Amino acid sequence: MNRSRVRAFVAAAIVLTQFAAVAPAHADPDTGAVVLPLAATGDSGTVVLPGLQATRTLAVPTPRGALPAELRARVTAPPFVSSVTVDVLQEGRTLSRTVVPRPAANAPIVLPLTGIRPQQVSTTVTLRTWLQADGQCLFDDADALRLTDTSVGYAGAPAQPTTAADFLPPVLSRVSLLLPARPTREEGAAAVRLAAALSAHYPGAPLTVTTGAIPVGGAAGTTSPFERQIVISGTEPRSFQLRTGASGTYAVLGGSADDLTRTAALLTSDLAPLAASSGVLVEQPVAAPQLPRVMGTLDELGIGTLTATALYRPTVTVGIDQTQLGGPVRDVRVRLAGTYSPGTTGEAGRVVVSAGDRTLASWPADATGTFDRWVDVPNDLLARYTALTVALDRPVARGGCGEGGAATLSVDGSSEIRRATASPPAPSGFQSLPQALMPRMQVAWTRGDLPDVRRAVAVVSALGRMARAPLGVDVVDADEAVRSRVPALFIDADGARSADLPLRVRAGSGGTIEAARPDGAKVVLRLDPQLRAASLQVIADADRTLVVATSNGEPGLLDAELDWLAADPTRWPTRTGDVLLQTPNAEPVQLNTAPPAAARSSSDRGWVAAAAAAGAVAVLLAVAAAVVLVRRRRRG
Repeated sequence: MNRSRVRAFVAAAIVLTQFAAVAPAHADPDTGAVVLPLAATGDSGTVVLPGLQATRTLAVPTPRGALPAELRARVTAPPFVSSVTVDVLQEGRTLSRTVVPRPAANAPIVLPLTGIRPQQVSTTVTLRTWLQADGQCLFDDADALRLTDTSVGYAGAPAQPTTAADFLPPVLSRVSLLLPARPTREEGAAAVRLAAALSAHYPGAPLTVTTGAIPVGGAAGTTSPFERQIVISGTEPRSFQLRTGASGTYAVLGGSADDLTRTAALLTSDLAPLAASSGVLVEQPVAAPQLPRVMGTLDELGIGTLTATALYRPTVTVGIDQTQLGGPVRDVRVRLAGTYSPGTTGEAGRVVVSAGDRTLASWPADATGTFDRWVDVPNDLLARYTALTVALDRPVARGGCGEGGAATLSVDGSSEIRRATASPPAPSGFQSLPQALMPRMQVAWTRGDLPDVRRAVAVVSALGRMARAPLGVDVVDADEAVRSRVPALFIDADGARSADLPLRVRAGSGGTIEAARPDGAKVVLRLDPQLRAASLQVIADADRTLVVATSNGEPGLLDAELDWLAADPTRWPTRTGDVLLQTPNAEPVQLNTAPPAAARSSSDRGWVAAAAAAGAVAVLLAVAAAVVLVRRRRRG
């Protein structure tokens, strides 16, 4: 496997790993200590340390009342490594040194954090590694020390919250939103907005947000330090209050529509640390988060300066995340400014910029040790997340292992990313989410009951987990969402408004299945007996994107589809196509009804039309296959 393909594979793996299923925090069976997987924070849980010498900083979650005591992981080194040494440092102080002679693959390793000075929310430590190699040098990108399944062991137990300021812990695995059995629109809107805000507050983390009715006897709270319960009720006093239930502390949000909106916004805002009381009344609206402008520096985007040190090929990755840029983008230009270790005359090498397996730019690494270049990213390479790799390619040192010294490459935080807005978004369909709904989206439902609120919360929280910037959410009535040109999520659980929506696949009440063609024509399949079905559809509707959750009179099938998506955190981010169709007693079927990329010349139009027609027929054949499968299962 060549280096460029390794880089592309690693970038894709990083993106998918952050959504992988994560084991929850648990008690050590031997010591009873709380153990928290780093993946629960949105980190991949894998620490890669390339080269004979490497450093990596880690943010260790630090819940109130618990002291980080050790890092636990499984270590894997290249086969020619005879010894591994890992130091853990904090602010220049060595907390521990651990030596592992000839480590086996996936060997357990424990790194003590003796003498750590805890900080609020998270504590930063640095890992520094040395590898002793048997007659070989590490210079290939794929050769690295890897710590996998990294977790933190704590001394002491996280404390229950006592004020609004510490209600949300550094790591949150589950939050239960409890509403009246018959919620008002304002209560439902507060739940949806809070779900979006919580997902943004824990970016990339596998946070589960559930919605249910307030129990008859009231909320009980929870014993888990990484779970929370929040009651939302307009009949409660207009404030945020902490209360104690049978199992622990829970929060209550009460008051009018404005009160609920303000209080929900406070919980995840920068002002939350000021709320050092068990009861808080928010008198003025909390300012909404600001999204980046057309141009943003790496510092402004929260990426900061990127630095790598390695013996032969120091490499950094500039992540172009459309959700971090606040919407679908095209025509991306990146100004890369930075420094590198200049080599000796004739041996300096080159600075190479690539995306996937395509080299976008390269230039000689001259003796100045600095660079400042603009690089264009082709539109066909732009995905929800695009990894732009910057590497210093140097000649392999001659002589003994490690001769020549390490080199450092740095991309400064003042580097810029410029972009234009893409309309329609690219990529399309599910891969356009959530950026196609940003910076602000509408949410509407047809029934407005608790199940509708639960469906909206499920979709919005899933979209929020994929976003690196907050989703702006406005809950509106169904008529406004139909007429509006603003991106929207439309919950039409029983299909009552299907005639008003530009659905790509439509399951009629008379047994018909229709698939739309890009030219406006329809391909129709009539089923006897008729098939009940639900679907989640992503529709490019003129200049906006519309996400519709619907069925032909079978809301339970829609719930089954949303439950299927929620059961595995990787399912939402890896969906392709634009329709996810759910039929009885089967897993959802993924379909692609969208038109091919628009032809650039008239000579391509005939091919596009033929491909579109073939695509519509293929969709109906897929539906027919699902019908046959369902009927066979019923006979069985």
